[in-house]
Formats: sequence, C-alpha cells, structure tokens
Amino acid sequence: MAGFEIQKSGTTENLNAVYFVNNRVGFAVGDDGTVLKTRNSGKSWISLETHTHISLKGVWFIDRETGFVIGDKNTVLSTYDGGKSWNEVDLPIVADYSAIHFVDPITGYIVGQYDKGGVFLKTEDGGVTWTCKIINVNCADVNDPGFNCDKLFLQTLSFLDLENGIVGGYSYNAINGKRPFVCKTTNGGKTFSNISPKFQKNEWSKGYEVKSLNYMTIHDAYAIRNHGHNKSFLYAGNYDLKGFESISSGLDHEYHSLYFSSVFLDRLTGYVSSVINGRSQILKTIDAGESYMFLTPPTDETLYGSFFTDVNNGYFVGQNGTIIHLIDHNNSDQSLFAEVNENTDIPFSIATPRNRMDGTNIFVYNIKVREKKNLAVFFYDKYGREISVKRSNARLFKNEFRLKVKTDALTYGTYFYTIKLKDKAVINGKLNIGSYAQTSW
Repeated sequence: MAGFEIQKSGTTENLNAVYFVNNRVGFAVGDDGTVLKTRNSGKSWISLETHTHISLKGVWFIDRETGFVIGDKNTVLSTYDGGKSWNEVDLPIVADYSAIHFVDPITGYIVGQYDKGGVFLKTEDGGVTWTCKIINVNCADVNDPGFNCDKLFLQTLSFLDLENGIVGGYSYNAINGKRPFVCKTTNGGKTFSNISPKFQKNEWSKGYEVKSLNYMTIHDAYAIRNHGHNKSFLYAGNYDLKGFESISSGLDHEYHSLYFSSVFLDRLTGYVSSVINGRSQILKTIDAGESYMFLTPPTDETLYGSFFTDVNNGYFVGQNGTIIHLIDHNNSDQSLFAEVNENTDIPFSIATPRNRMDGTNIFVYNIKVREKKNLAVFFYDKYGREISVKRSNARLFKNEFRLKVKTDALTYGTYFYTIKLKDKAVINGKLNIGSYAQTSW
C-alpha cells in the first residue's frame, strides 16, 4: 500500500515544479522567485536566494551543481554551484517560459509563448547559449478548418531522445476559445508537425488545455488535460504517434475535476495530481489510464508539480508550500526483470474471479519462481485500501505459476493486486469482476 510523508518546506508560497538530481538532492520552485533545496530526500529543505520575485514554473539540474530555473517575464536563471548563486541567461527572445527538459548534459529545450506564437528554445552547449524557433504550425479545428487559432500557448514538453520530442499547451481563437494542442518533432526541433488530440467543434468553449506530456516509447505518449467531463481527461498517442485520442478513464464520477501534472514510470504505470469533487487526489493507473486507484494525500492543498526519483518514491509540490513524499512499494523495477525472468518476454498476468466470487485465480507468465514461500499477493480496492487475503496457494511451472487466492467476497467493481517475489514487486494487476485483468510489471 502507498504511504505519504508531509515534508516541511519552510515557505507558504505556491510551489509549481520539483526536480531531483538523485534520490537525495532535489529542488522545488514556485511563486515570488522561490527556490528550495534538499540534500536528504526532503527531510529538510532550505531556501535559496535568486534575487527575483518572478513566478518560477520549471526547474532542471544537469548534475548536483549545474541547473536552471525558468518562469514568467523572460526569466531563465542558471547556477553552477548547486544554487548558491544564480545568473541571468542571455536569451534570443523575450517571452514567458513554462517548461524545461534536458535529454543529456549538453542538449536541452525550453518552451513558452510571446505575442507571435509558441517559443521553442534549444541549447547544445549545456545551457550557455540558446537558439530560438517560433512554432506556428497549423492549429485549425479539424472539424471546421475555417477556425484557425489566433495565438499559441506552449506549457509542457517531453523528449524521448535527441531527435524525438513533443510540446503542448493550447491554441486560442478569439471567437471560439481554446483547444488542446500538441506538436511533434523528429529532428531535434528543426521542424514540427501538428498531432493535436481529436477535438469536437462544440468543445471549443470548454477551455481545454494540455497541462502535462509524457513521451514513453516511439509509439506511446500521454497528454493530460486541465479538466475533465464525462470521465475523460487523458489523451493517448496512436501507433507511431501520428496523433492523440481521448481515453475514457473509468472514474465513477460525473462531477467537474481538475488535473495538473503527471508522471509515467513505464508505458502502463502513471500518476496524476488532481482535484476531484473539491478534494486533492493523486490518481494511479497501471493500465495506461483505463482505470485508476485513488491515493488520497494527507492535505487539502492542490498539487501542481511531480517528480519520481525511482519507481517507489515520488514527490508532489503545490499550494502554500506543500511538499509530499509518496512511497509506493507496489511498483516493479525493470532491473528486477533480469533476476526473475530468463526469457526476453515481459512478465504479465491474467486474473479472473472464481465462480463464487470469494476468491481469484491469477495466472502469471514469463517469471521463473523456485520456491512457493518466496511469493506473496496483496489485494487493494480503488481507494488503495488493502483487502485481507485469507490464504493463497501456488502451483509452479517452468516459467509461470498459478495462484489461487481466497479473499472476502468481492462486490462488483475494480480491484488491484500486487504480486511480490522476495518482497520485491514483480506484477501489478487489475481485476474486474467478470472480466480479464490488464496488467503491468
């Protein structure tokens, strides 16, 4: 089960973004030029002086000493001593900056906006100098090409490697309003093509924006929308990432909800910070957004930014200086794959309820297990509450095993399970009563 730790930030300013260099050294940025630093995984945070009162929106560190913070009103600051001192970066254009991403120690990107369109900055010397490109690719309504956008706002970006990246935000039309916008580059930012989510004409007035992007593989990418109706807030890329389509989330609510940041650990497992029915929530998916577990944080403050140092430790920052450490030991580490699997195939499982719905049959494939005593299974409801497992029995085969799990009678709905081998998670699965489970590892 996931656990939370509220950390003392020492500030009441809103925090907008967080970044960790390793599992101990991290930075958080926010309003009024706020920059915080921790050297002990957030057990304590200290304030760094930036000599600016501009709202800071993004942060990225190349190593423990070299880093950048960005924000409104042409604010890009660099440090080469771990945040002790900051310098203004000379930029080729005056703009408001929203997000920053480095793919290696010398190549990085920043996005933002100014009067004539979306701004895309690139460095190829570790942030010493930056070049600028104005993005104004066609952003017409796909169902009514006559409505072209008047202005483009870029708010987020994600790069897979030196060549392949996506940037997003929204396009604006004075008559119709906003629509979510995403464009793609396959040549390191030289050119961009519009791959915006499919959009209906009657959705212009709803003010949709893309708030967060996650580019996972050449075929898998996710875009988070700022708010959702009818259970939909996530867009998933199609094959070869030629576009995005809306994914029904399966959340059992019809009320208004807000979404702010997202982190995907692999192509199936992700976390989204949100406010649902007026309550701050962290949503976890193990099936690329088809279902979610509610991990309710111990705060009523909105969480704006997120970052994971590894598959078990995440940090969320937000309103009034809020910093929360999420510890989730139910995620499997890909480094474990070589230990438990002698094949090249990815482990997966299928789960079905037993006839009386008082237990579950789980079939797990592509994992070699030598002794039954090394296995343990844990069940959870959609709110992350553990369901008692009365007993389980395993039958071992060459590269697979079958678990018969006895639990209290389950009602109709969605349940989640984690199978651990020697106390390390290797499979996360979903059980829909009456249907097969979709799983991640």
